[in-house]
Amino acid sequence: MSETLDKLILRTIIALTLCLLLLIYKYTHFSLKVSLRPKLTKKFYPSQNPADTLYFFSRILGVAIILTAPFFDIEYGPFNAFLGFMLQALIAITFYIISIYIMESITLFHFEYQDEVVTRKNICYSIICFAEATAIALVIKSLITYSNFSFFLLLYYWLLAIVLLGLSSKLYYFRSNMEFNKLMIHKNLALGLSYSGHLLGAAIIIISSFNQPSASIEDFTFTVLLKIILAIILLPIIQQGIIIVFKIKNEIAEDASAISNNESITKEVTDLTELIDLTGKEHYGPTFSQGIYEGVLFFTSSFLTSTVTGPLNFGNFYPLLQ
Repeated sequence: MSETLDKLILRTIIALTLCLLLLIYKYTHFSLKVSLRPKLTKKFYPSQNPADTLYFFSRILGVAIILTAPFFDIEYGPFNAFLGFMLQALIAITFYIISIYIMESITLFHFEYQDEVVTRKNICYSIICFAEATAIALVIKSLITYSNFSFFLLLYYWLLAIVLLGLSSKLYYFRSNMEFNKLMIHKNLALGLSYSGHLLGAAIIIISSFNQPSASIEDFTFTVLLKIILAIILLPIIQQGIIIVFKIKNEIAEDASAISNNESITKEVTDLTELIDLTGKEHYGPTFSQGIYEGVLFFTSSFLTSTVTGPLNFGNFYPLLQ
């Protein structure tokens, strides 16, 4: 009975520690970002601004994902277990905050939180921030596990992963016909959904590429980069395979091509709202359903590609000829 009670007390301490870490994260992250400092003292009302609510809770979800990675090892005593858990968690939170600033400076350098979320209530901006926070958190959580809680190994893994994730965000322009900056200005939700599927899929591929034994840094890096190149080659094949198997017709690509030739300014489009660029009227862009289509397609094809880039047991496959 006393052993059960002791375990219950320790689990309660862990729960309180997690709350303390959330408090530390709040004051650290919100203090560093000037536009978020008012949230330190003011109460937050989720019903007032849905864009701000999504943005706010994306950060909470991200740090919650990360806090599931540190390991509470009671073998060396409660104090050492608590100290080790706190140290691991603080390192993970630090990487998380830095990663968010890096990713936002890459993808959203033309846009500011105060303008897009507070003033314009741009849900598209918040969806993209939600995807980035979630993708970063999933990657960092996996890296903590793969590094076997070695700080220097984690630091190297993180540097390599954040470079790959940043490059992946730029590949979106080659994967989708949606105009990022223009659709962001017009608060188009399809852009947010499409980009979210792409970035979360890229995070899954990166995670699977890092899931391998690390005999040496050189061999590990070479294998990871080789798997990423393999994923870049196979991803379009798998994506096109999904389109062919399920007979999907991508209308936005056809309509974007027609608009670029000034052939369909007043044309009625089945899956696009009114598209008028050259007459001075507002360009609304692709509809919600188009965003769902691209987002799910990008994520699904990336998820299937991660099966190839992940660990495979070839056994005694080689040599083919005895």
